[in-house]
Amino acid sequence: MSVHLASVRDRACLIVHGPDRPGIVAAVSALITRNGGNIVALDQYTDDPEGGRFFQRVEFHRPGLAAASEEIEADLAKTLTPLGMEWQLTDQSIPKRMAILASTSDHCLLELLWRHRRGELPVTIPMVISNHTNVAEDVRSFGIPFFHVPSQGPD
Repeated sequence: MSVHLASVRDRACLIVHGPDRPGIVAAVSALITRNGGNIVALDQYTDDPEGGRFFQRVEFHRPGLAAASEEIEADLAKTLTPLGMEWQLTDQSIPKRMAILASTSDHCLLELLWRHRRGELPVTIPMVISNHTNVAEDVRSFGIPFFHVPSQGPD
């Protein structure tokens, strides 16, 4: 099993934003607890404490997350919509898609590709794009499509 999957199984990331008002952090925390979750990371801020916008990112662990997702999402809608909040819930065990934009120098690109191959990066890499062709064969040797986009200006 990759390092990523072991560390994010049954973990979700909840992004919340909307008009600032007292009680949002408490409402979100109570919702997660009510649904069997344990908060493992939380960041929030407002751009103005008097009538500004509120932003929050919460990571939580919930055993059996996949089976409970619909119930959690229904509770999110019921709890956060009356507060005027918008939200997005993401299962952290689903890898993100990440295209890589590469330059002439290959050391950073190759490090990313090696770490991806070893399962150390929680992403899928559908392609590498560069304005130089010198890394094309290296990229293809990892089984990843390479696309060359020539540029007119300096490197």
